[in-house]
Formats: sequence, C-alpha cells, structure tokens
Amino acid sequence: MGRQDSLAKSRAAGSGILLRALLLHCALFDPRRCGAVCLPETGCDTACAFYIIQYTETMDSIGHKFRTSETQILAVNPSIVETNYIVTGNPLYVPFRCDCVNDQMLHKFPYQVTDDGSVVNITSNAFQNLTQPDWVASWNTLADKNTVKAGTYLDIPVNCSCGNPSVSSDYGLFLTYPVVTGTGSNLSGIASDFNTSVDLVKRFNPGIVWDNAQPTQYAFIPIPDRNGNYTPYGSGISNSGAGGAKSSNTGVVVGAVVGGAAVLFIVLALVLYYFCVYKRRKQNKNRRTLSRPLFTNSGDSHFGYTTPSSSKASSNPGSNSFAATSPKDYSTNNSVEYTHEELRNATNGFSVANEIGAGGFAVVYYGEIRGQRLAIKKMNLQATKEFMAELQVLTHVHHTNLVQLIGYCTQEFLFLIYEFVENGTLDQHLHKTKAGIAPLSWLSRVQIALDAARGLEYIHEHTKPKYIHRDIKSANILLDKHYHAKVADFGLTKLTHSKVDDNSATIPTRVIGTWGYMSPEYARFGDVSPLVDVYAFGVVLFEILSGREAIMRGASTMTGEATPSSVTWREKEPGALVNFFDPVLTSPNGKEKLPKFMDPNLRDKYPLEAAWKMAQLAGSCTQDLPEHRPTMRTAVVALMTLSSATQE
Repeated sequence: MGRQDSLAKSRAAGSGILLRALLLHCALFDPRRCGAVCLPETGCDTACAFYIIQYTETMDSIGHKFRTSETQILAVNPSIVETNYIVTGNPLYVPFRCDCVNDQMLHKFPYQVTDDGSVVNITSNAFQNLTQPDWVASWNTLADKNTVKAGTYLDIPVNCSCGNPSVSSDYGLFLTYPVVTGTGSNLSGIASDFNTSVDLVKRFNPGIVWDNAQPTQYAFIPIPDRNGNYTPYGSGISNSGAGGAKSSNTGVVVGAVVGGAAVLFIVLALVLYYFCVYKRRKQNKNRRTLSRPLFTNSGDSHFGYTTPSSSKASSNPGSNSFAATSPKDYSTNNSVEYTHEELRNATNGFSVANEIGAGGFAVVYYGEIRGQRLAIKKMNLQATKEFMAELQVLTHVHHTNLVQLIGYCTQEFLFLIYEFVENGTLDQHLHKTKAGIAPLSWLSRVQIALDAARGLEYIHEHTKPKYIHRDIKSANILLDKHYHAKVADFGLTKLTHSKVDDNSATIPTRVIGTWGYMSPEYARFGDVSPLVDVYAFGVVLFEILSGREAIMRGASTMTGEATPSSVTWREKEPGALVNFFDPVLTSPNGKEKLPKFMDPNLRDKYPLEAAWKMAQLAGSCTQDLPEHRPTMRTAVVALMTLSSATQE
C-alpha cells in the first residue's frame, strides 16, 4: 500500500484537520430536495470509503461501525495480512453497497451512539466527517442535534458513486475520498496519490471547485481492485431496486461471477451423479431407502445455530462419493477451504464440550482457527441437499443481517463453517431456553425486527436470482454481541424462477418447514413465494410482542375468546400464536386490549402506540391470502418508521 502510506504521512504532517468526507455539491443541502437522479437507478454492489484507523480501534470495531466484516475489509485491503495488528493512522478502504435512496447515491449506516454528545461530534469523530451534521439531522428525528444521548440509534448517510459511463465506462469501483480545504494543488496531489489523471478526477467530480475547496467536500476517485485491475462500469450494478445489495460488498474481485458459475456447474453435475447413479446403486445393494420426515418441528437449537431434525438419520454414515471428491470441486471465490485436521484440532476432536447445537443430520461445534471464533457444522453425507443449498446461497449473497459463511470442508463429512454469533438466538432470549438470559428491552426488540426484515428484504429484492428462505423462525435469527440480528440456516432455501419478478408468483415444491410459521398456501399446496417468508416473519413479530412460542400448548383457553369461525385455516392450526392475537386485531378497541397480550418481561416499559403498530404489521404479514400481505420492503419501511418513533 505504497500510495496509501505516503498519503497517510502527508495527511499526518498537515493541518491535523480530520478527514473531510463524502458529499456532492448537491448533498451539501438536503439531497431529497435536489432532484438528483441516480446513476444507475438500482445502485451498485461495490463502493469504498476512505478511513483512517484511530487509536484503540480494531478491525472488528471498524467492521461493526460500517456493517461489514473483517473478511470483506481484507478483500479490498490486500496489504493487511494480520487483522490483530493494524496500525493507528494508516488508511483503510471500507467496502459498502452504494444505494439509490430518494434519487441520491448513498448508503445509510445504522449507528448506536456510545457516549453522550452532539451530531457534530458523531460526524467528526466516529465517522471522520463522512457526512455533515445537518444532513444526519435531516435523516433522523432528533429533539436537539446538540444533545444526543448514549444508546440512541441514528442513520448515518454516506454518499458514494458507481461511476458514469458518459465520462468513462472503464471505471466502476470508486473510493469516496475527503478533500482537504485549500487551493487547487490538492487536485494534483490526490491524482498523484491514487495514480490517476487530474483530468479524470475533474470529470468524475464536476461539483467540486478545486481552486477554492469548501470544508467537508469529497471526491470520488476510481481505484483498482485487489488484483490491480480497474473494474468496468456496470460490473457491480444490481438489476433490482434500490435499498439493498445483490451480492458481496467485496464484489471488486474481478471474475468472481465467471468463476462461481463454473464451480456451480461442477457442483450440480456431482449432485446429479450422486442422486441418479451412486444413490441408486447404494439403495439396490442395501435394498432399502433413506427416509426423512415431511415436517421438522424446530430442530435442536443452541447458541444460535439450528440443524434439521430427523429421527432416522444415521449417526455414522460411513463413506460416500463426496468423501472421495476433491474439495477443489466445491471451491468458491468467497469461502475458505479448511482441512478435516484443522477442524478436528479446533474442536478438540469434535468433543462434546465444544458442541453448541445438534440435530438429525448435523452437529454444530464451537472452534477457533488462527484466532477466529467459528461455528463448525458437521453434516452427515445424507444432508447433501442442505449442504448444497447453504453453500450456494451464502457464497453468493452477503449482507450484515445474514450470517456469514466463512468456509467449508468435504473431507470425510460435509462441513460448513460460519462466523460465531455471540448472543445466541432470538428464540432463546424470548422463551428462556438458555439459562441466565436477561429479557430484551423494547428498543432491542424493534432493532432486531428491523435487522431481520432487512436481511429478508435483501434476499427477496436485491439478489439475482431471488431466494426464499422457507424456514424463518425465531430460532433462525441470531443475535451478535451488540444485539443486532442475522438471519441464519439456509438449508431449505429455494431459488425463484429466473423469470419470476412478482413477489406473489409461486413455485410448487415439497413442504418442509416448521409448524406455526408455515403460511396456508405453503402448508396446503406447497406453493412457495417470498410471501411465505413474510408470513413467517409476521409470526416472529408476534413472538417479539408476546414472548410466547409460535405454537402454544393450551392456547385455546388463553384468549378467553373463540377463534373466528370464518378463519378456516386457523381452525386447523390450534394453538398457533396468530390465533392468540385475533381478539386484538379484530376488535375496534384492540389497542386497549394489547397490553394483556404483551410479554410480561417488558414490565410495561414500551410505547403502546409503537407496540400497536408492530401488532398491526404482524397481522398484515400473517393474512391467510398471500396477496393481502405486504412485501418485505414494505415491512422494512414500516419498521424504520417505528424505530424512529420509538427512539423519539
């Protein structure tokens, strides 16, 4: 990072002014009134912010602030080898998705204020002037921007660029870089530091007056990927709407799409061989077939990792064609290949003491490899379908609210290695299945709901092809050390047809899922659409409100009122949590009734209006007819509004 080192030294020797951040001339005012037009309209998956590592900061703390991971940061900073040894004062590229929000290219980073202060302190210190105080205030409901209490959640807008083909189509990866106040000599210095031309920088930044730069301006600088190649315009552009990402923030790796497609072809060929040839031979030899249950209840869940349940799964599957297959056949550009020996050593020989989850087809272990805390899922070879589903999804989609797949192994067993998420599952916090867990506050519950909704919106709206999770439940929502949520367990995930863009379009499939969360059209007919996940998410919202499980024993006597006879599906699902809330949602004075249905652990410490809005959203999500349900994008908007109102 020669250019970056020289840049850091020159800035350290300068006036000492904190880095100026990223604003277009239009963004100096309220961008929502500027009439700006996004280019492209859908945003792109790759952008970087220039950031200086500060004292006491770690890669983990920086990643949390910008809602990215160490792996993603390392992918665009190849000179950093050891994340435990980062140098204060050194520059860092932080990857993020560039969205089109209200006709403005930007990304909003959720941020929880750690100490009492002002918006000015937050923008200048925590975010190194990557945005302006007035702009932050315009995106948040604040009583006083000079007094922001610790614990407050803010949306921090940061501008970005995906390029401009009218200037040049050769550049599609841009760094949002602060411009120091002063004279036009900064232009030549910046161009030299980033090995580009003055003319190119000028043309990509027509709003900057270089001979009289104003405070808190920024420039978009075209930068190469980690291989030293410039990414052309359009290579990171999503085909879906704004507001999310379709793939990894580290999409700067040129050739990932081509390589991933080739690997996927090989993997699918192997799977076809397994099911069509090997498995048939094995069945003929043993004169028996493997059986699996039609439905799973919830599986075993410990420390945030669930595995499919089965009463007839073999605990010692023995050898299989996958064991003889080279692990390179499963390699991906986004995952690390581990050896069986590494995983065995990390888990103390797969000891019971390291076990954090178990089910019919897999056992999950805690382990550490090179200082990285991991959750290692050891899957029986019969679980090929689940293995392939998770591998396919999590190596192609990346989002702060989805659990991150770190690596895999195909030696002897099938292994998937995930990031370790410290605070277990939402299920454990709501239903006290884990000893010593403190009740969640109302503010935490709203944030968790919003995080989970964002993760689902991402796979529904901003990936190509789209994905449908099919097993959304509180046991599959993990909570990190800051109590932000990550959606997990993609073993049942299904691709939509490539031609299906309508959220209501359905795909017939075999029914596998969890009672209490399954929508009527899925449980009855096996019809799958993104609205199946919306229904299950609505049930999770009811859990967050009430603290009760999706299926309750003796629930028919809890409400004191009969389930409406017109709701035929719910009559067939007695004890369902959705039934429990019917007296609230169908009553003209439902808001007054709601406190009796709320989680007693909240001890009435919640705003009733906000709780009522969440109950209404949950009721809308769990409508019997899928066409009456909102999309996850609508749910995200509703929860964002609810979150802002709750904080206020």
